[in-house]
Amino acid sequence: MMPAHGANTRSVPGDYKTIQDAINASSDGDTIVVAAGTYNESLEVNNAITLIGVGMPVIDVMGKDYGIAFWGAGARLQGFRVTNASVYSISIADDCAVENCVLDGNDKGIYVQGSRDIVRNNTFSNIASTCIYVSGAAESIITGNNIAGINCNDGIFVSGGSNISISYNNISRTSHSGIYLDDLNGGNVTGNNILGCKYGIYLVSLRRVWIV
Repeated sequence: MMPAHGANTRSVPGDYKTIQDAINASSDGDTIVVAAGTYNESLEVNNAITLIGVGMPVIDVMGKDYGIAFWGAGARLQGFRVTNASVYSISIADDCAVENCVLDGNDKGIYVQGSRDIVRNNTFSNIASTCIYVSGAAESIITGNNIAGINCNDGIFVSGGSNISISYNNISRTSHSGIYLDDLNGGNVTGNNILGCKYGIYLVSLRRVWIV
């Protein structure tokens, strides 16, 4: 996504005291740069902005439902740790990307409910349920993630959708499956390293899916 004409870069805590304040002041194409530290917030994003963490800032949700909910299309998130969410760490809509984040101590990890999303190079630990849940998405890419289950049910769970690419993820020690595929129409599952799970890849209903 190209930055919009006249896009702004905003800093937290330099320009704004909270991340949500910076989000509320932003428009499509803006970038928010967040310095290291702990931010006790649950964030909602409705526009196509980029959030960049410097020094892995921590978003401590303090038991609220979501760490970060992206309701609009085209947002980007890079370099944050999200913890203590009672439902999902992160939820994304269409054309979003979550990269180089650490999700730990949450009930669930990333909820991919849009299409053409990218979930790349994230680390998951101490997730109680599912680390990456893909529901009805199309043409999304799940790649290069490190999932250390330890009590989570499934590493990557796909329920419905089409043309999903799941590649080069490292998944270990889930109580059920490393990758669970149900009602997937088209896609590929390639080069994943799955260790210590009850089932490596659990297949329910597939059409035109390559597994290598």
